[in-house]
Amino acid sequence: MTRILHIIHAPDSPDWDLLKNASANGMEHLILGARTEDTPGTCDCPGVVMGDIPTADIHLIHAHSWMADGSTAWKIHQEQGIPYILSLSEEDIQYAHALSLRLHSDRLRILQDASKVIFPHPQFFHAFNQALSDSQADQLFGKSSIICRSIQPLFLQQLYLHKPVALVHIRLLYIVQHPDYESELSLIHKAMKEIQHQNLSVSLTVAASSLSAKEQDKIKRQGVQWAPYTTAEELLEIYRAHHIVLMIGDRLQSTCRFAEALSQGMPVIYSRHSCLDGLIDNPECRIEKDHTHTLAEKIIEISQRYATAIHHISELHPLLKFNGREIAQEYHRLYAICHSLHNHDSRI
Repeated sequence: MTRILHIIHAPDSPDWDLLKNASANGMEHLILGARTEDTPGTCDCPGVVMGDIPTADIHLIHAHSWMADGSTAWKIHQEQGIPYILSLSEEDIQYAHALSLRLHSDRLRILQDASKVIFPHPQFFHAFNQALSDSQADQLFGKSSIICRSIQPLFLQQLYLHKPVALVHIRLLYIVQHPDYESELSLIHKAMKEIQHQNLSVSLTVAASSLSAKEQDKIKRQGVQWAPYTTAEELLEIYRAHHIVLMIGDRLQSTCRFAEALSQGMPVIYSRHSCLDGLIDNPECRIEKDHTHTLAEKIIEISQRYATAIHHISELHPLLKFNGREIAQEYHRLYAICHSLHNHDSRI
């Protein structure tokens, strides 16, 4: 049986959800990490063991972040020759924007010595192209794969064919996903005014899981509806009550809200080179520049298209890439390949 050692120190890492879908399947999953009372109960999953793990019988290591877990995996690799897979978190990729890897050779070695490097979205190369030489980037990208974050099963279990957009009143939705959202709301407001000058009615709802009372008052004073949510069920209903979701700008880190909106049959307007760019093949909802006029034109264009045609969910996107069970199986395939290649190299 192949024994996989997972190194995952962050209690709030989304990869704890990945381990919920771990199964024996000829593999034993062991976890070296910082589990707290709030960490998902992965100990109850088949084939998953936690605790102080002796590394003598480990066949493969999976470090679940570059900054928090990579150095531990690299150290074990250096001492015992055990290969490791490295998953980069969204925070890792953001950190690479400001990091000169030429001055952080220890961090660079962790990338270079990994058997496989996993990224959560297709736009990682923009961050790393700035931090790596051409040869280093070629080496990294040559052994990289993209495996998206899973979304909550509810959205996949309740796929929805959204009603056509009503051109008489376009209902826009913006979901707060980062603290620097005010500049994006300002751009949206300006685009809405341009649309209204064309005698079209348009409204905006701002949804957030948590905002301070001061921030809520500021949003309401702008004539924007405020929609709080605490559960996936509440967020699902918010999606279904609107026509178009706006996820503009380059500050987004997670792709999960994007996938959730797609599961409800909604068009999502996103920005070129953001973490959402490249997730689906059809670029009809992408804006090239975050300009007022560009955004206004795209909102009207999509409204007209969705007012005259029904877009079936299966035609909009492949949702399997966001399915937790499918993602776990993809990792199992990678584990098997890396373990097999390591055994082959050891015999040469």
